[in-house]
Amino acid sequence: MAIALDPQTIHEHTDDGTTFLLRPLTAREFSRHVVPGLSQGGDSGRFLLGESGIDILRCGLAGWRGFRDASGKDVQFSTEGTGLRALASDESIDRLTVPLRMALVGEVLRLSRIGEDDRRD
Repeated sequence: MAIALDPQTIHEHTDDGTTFLLRPLTAREFSRHVVPGLSQGGDSGRFLLGESGIDILRCGLAGWRGFRDASGKDVQFSTEGTGLRALASDESIDRLTVPLRMALVGEVLRLSRIGEDDRRD
């Protein structure tokens, strides 16, 4: 049985005490940002650091809790646009380290491709 993907559902991903709020890409976002990256970069590891990876984060990162700067202050999450699919701002994405960006992009892609076996948890 096929399982419908709900692009409005927010999933939590915890990394070192910070909770990142992620959502799967819509079909349009996936075809716009993932498919061109795969065709140009070959394997997913190469394109995730480029513009496609940033675009995937802009669409898939919905917020965070417990994300702090070096002095322990909470880092505010901001978006651009309005509505249910407001995009993560460049200012927010710029606060993420490269390894963290790669991990979050991978998680957004996993949520976007999730299959029946993965849905059990």
